[in-house]
Parts: sequence; C-alpha cells; structure tokens
Amino acid sequence: MRLTPLVTLGSLLFAGPTLATEQGAASLSGPNAAVITPLVDHHAHIYGPVFAQNGISPILPAVEVPPHVATLLHALGTTIGDQKALAQLYAEDSLMVKSDMRNWVQGREINAAIWTLQFRVPYTLVPIAYQGGDSTAYVVAYLARGEGPKRVHQHTVLLALKKEKDNQWRVAAEMLTLGPIRRQEAVTAKHFVEELDAAGIQKATILSVAFVLAGAVEEMAGEAAKVRAENDWVAKQAALYPGRLTAFCSLNPLKNYALKEVASCGADPLIKGLKFHFADSGVNLRDPQHLAKVRKVFEAANRHKLAITAHIMTRESDYDGRATATAFLNHLLPAVPDVPVQIAHMTGDSFFGTQPQAGFAVFADAIAARDPRTRRLYFDASVGQDQPAENLQLVAAAMRRVGFDRILFASDRAAPNNSPPGVAWNKIWREKLPLSESEFRDIADNVVVFRD
Repeated sequence: MRLTPLVTLGSLLFAGPTLATEQGAASLSGPNAAVITPLVDHHAHIYGPVFAQNGISPILPAVEVPPHVATLLHALGTTIGDQKALAQLYAEDSLMVKSDMRNWVQGREINAAIWTLQFRVPYTLVPIAYQGGDSTAYVVAYLARGEGPKRVHQHTVLLALKKEKDNQWRVAAEMLTLGPIRRQEAVTAKHFVEELDAAGIQKATILSVAFVLAGAVEEMAGEAAKVRAENDWVAKQAALYPGRLTAFCSLNPLKNYALKEVASCGADPLIKGLKFHFADSGVNLRDPQHLAKVRKVFEAANRHKLAITAHIMTRESDYDGRATATAFLNHLLPAVPDVPVQIAHMTGDSFFGTQPQAGFAVFADAIAARDPRTRRLYFDASVGQDQPAENLQLVAAAMRRVGFDRILFASDRAAPNNSPPGVAWNKIWREKLPLSESEFRDIADNVVVFRD
C-alpha cells in the first residue's frame, strides 16, 4: 500500500501528487483487512430542482387507444415469461431492436425470446402517443410498475402495429429503450449518501451539473442565474454532510459570465473546486480563442484555490486526443500550479479508445519525465462495464505507467445513470479490471486534499 504524506507546496522541485490518507484508512487493516473499499468516490453528481426542471423532460400523460391496441399492450405486459404466448403477439416477419443491441433482429420467435429474457415480472404498458388506421398503427408507451404516485416508469417502447389476415393486430416492429425514466425531481445528497453508506465508502466529491444548463452556443435567457442557482444548491446539499461530501461548482468556461461565476464559487467556503465538461460546453482547445478563454478561467480558479476536474474529450468527429492533451499540459496546467487537477475518465469517457489512449500518453510521458507541471495531476478511471477484456488490459497498463497514487476511484454516478458507487467498485472495477489486490488497495486509499 503506497501512502504519500503531505508536502509543503514548493518544498520540492518535483514530487508525486499530494495525497492524504485519513483515519478511515485504518479500516484497511485488522480483522477486515481482506475487504478493500475506497475511502472516497472522487467523481459523482447530484442535481437540484433547477436542473431537473430544465434538463429533464416531464413524464407524459397517458392517452386513450382503441380497444384492440389496449388489449395488445396488456398482453405484452402480462405474458412476460411465456415465450410461446408472446410469439403470437408478433408478426411472423416482425423486427426488433433495443438500446443495448447493435442491430435489428427479425422473426416472432427471436423477438419473443428477447422480451422473455429481458423482463422477469409483468409491466403495465402506458400509451403516451398513438396514431392508426384500418390496418396499420403506431403507439409509444412507457413500461411501468405501480399505480398512482408510486408508479415508476422503467423503460420506453415504440411499436409499429399491423392487422393481419386473421384480423388480429400484431407487432410489426419494435424499438425498446432500456433504463429508468428520470422525473423532474432533484437527486439529493441524502439519496447519494445512502448509496455511499451501502457501499461502505466514507466520502465523495459531488460535482454540479450546472454546465449542462450552459451547453448552448449562445447564452440563453436567464442562463447565468440558473447556473448560479444549481451550483449554490449543490453547495448547500454538501453542507448537510460536513466531512463527507465535497462540493464542486461547474460552468461553461466559454461563456461571458464564466469569470463571475468562478468568483462566486471561490467566495463560497463550501465550494472546493470546479468541474468542466469540454464536450457539453463545446470547448475545442485547438481553437486559440477557446484556449485563451479557458486559461483565464483556470487562472481565476487558481487564485481562489479551487481544484479542477476536467472532462477533456469531446464528441467531434475530428477530435484529436494528443493535441488536446498537449494543449492542456502546455497552456492550462501552468495556470493552476497550486491546486489539484483531476482528468476525468483517463482523458476519455466510459471507453478507453484510441483517442483517449493518445491523450493519456501525453500526460504519462510528462510524468515519466518528471515534468513539474504534473506534480498535482490525477486521473479518475475509465472503467465502463461494456469494455472488452483486451481494452481493460490497456486501462490497467496505463494506470501502472503513471502510478496508482494518481488513480482515483470514481463511480460517475448521476442517478439514475451509471451504477451506484458500491456496484461500480465491486461489480465493475473489482471484477473486470485486471489489477492485483495491492493495486486495488493503493487506489482505494487515495484521498485528494482540497482548500480549507
């Protein structure tokens, strides 16, 4: 287990990243020494009413459908588990695709098999849109459980229907999207702390999602006020759990009000850092104007001793991981010499692909060269549950190259997206990453220290 003691800023020309391990580290020894649990989830999100009402579509009301459609929807929901009965609800040449499949499949038997394997208990199919004629129709529906205010909308489905020669209406095509439907309700610190408790994790850094409210190229009416309100809400939520939750603001560094928002966050002792999401904010570090604006924001963050967490990968088709990481190393890291800087997802997203590998290599080379700009540089890891084993070998090798004192556990939890921290650690990190027990323990011990 590698524990790096605190060092005074400037006391060394170059040192590894400054980490502190607190009393909770003692839980890694003694009777439960075999149980390895992270002290901190370093990258998670909660969100408040402003985000929920602006970034999440409302649950749509149910609509009336003809009796034959209502009967078919009821049958689809209640014959789950009976593959033979389900098959009779599909046309012989019916097509299906769902959100975790890479292509359409055809045929009533395979479609019924997929439905049977996917769902184990009955659902109510709640129609929210319908249009039909004498022989064809379509219907959009939620797959829900429960009634009234306790109803939970779990998935969505788009069905194309047709009336066949035997006068029976059947499913001709189906698009099924899996995953719980967000409601316009806040995800509170209480909710997230319950997940931390279930995982046995002591602390977490909760990152505001206010940057999502600022994703449009042009500034929207009331945008700055909404960003401020969301950041303030996260700070106050973290204050409900002092010593457990650390709050970060977030913002779009390209906006005209960005420096004002940094000052507001810096003046709030409850805020310890800033989260940037270059993809959602439209930041391109190869654009000199963008780079100049982002650098000014980073300089302001350093003046206020606000730590940085940055998602630097974008979704542009010509995204260049090496060029982006080089610009970050040469122009942005020098602007924040006095604060920790955490690169999200090892410079990528949930998949450690070619461009993230190229970007990570830039930082790894600088670390190997003992570049002083990397003294307080960390990475939260890219351990998406759908990565193939050979890709996770690359993730593990990249971690080893920079050293495990720079790798931070992160669930990237944003309920209901991504797994809760306990599931992320035990079912994804521990089961999928090809690391040794001592390497997992090194990661679990890491705690980044923020301003007082």
